[in-house]
Amino acid sequence: MFTFEEAIRFDIQKENIKSAQAYEFVNKQSHAPVASFINLACVYWLSLEPGSGAAMDFRHLADTRLYEVLDEGQRLYPNALELEFWRLYIRQIHLGDDLVAPENVLELAQQSNSTIVPYFYLYSYTKNPLYLPQIRALVQIARCQPTCKNRYILSIVERYVRDDPLIDPAI
Repeated sequence: MFTFEEAIRFDIQKENIKSAQAYEFVNKQSHAPVASFINLACVYWLSLEPGSGAAMDFRHLADTRLYEVLDEGQRLYPNALELEFWRLYIRQIHLGDDLVAPENVLELAQQSNSTIVPYFYLYSYTKNPLYLPQIRALVQIARCQPTCKNRYILSIVERYVRDDPLIDPAI
């Protein structure tokens, strides 16, 4: 028996197998938070990336479960815009689906009062300084809770910040 907090702790400690087991357990509970589905999907997705170091049996599980987890989360939370964003984004990166149009992501971000996560994509794609307040907030959240999902967001944001001499890298 695991709690969501334990799953996050395993995730932060980069114990992908334990965090996946814990998130899977949490997701079977009636009170599973949407973040548990998102975090688990990110653990699975990033375990499939070359160089992840994931064992072959875990990679197989991740490959099998990645989109099932997103489907399960969307069935329970059909209005969760962050979950919808991750589905689009992961399909683009992982499966090579068409580029997610920034205007569609902006629409998702503006519809949501519960997440600023889509702004990392908007900023990385457009480098629009209007998104810097959201980027600063995302960086702060990600540094305080460095789950697999948040480490990924940081890696993308820091890459674009580092490449732009007009932006303070300490955002």
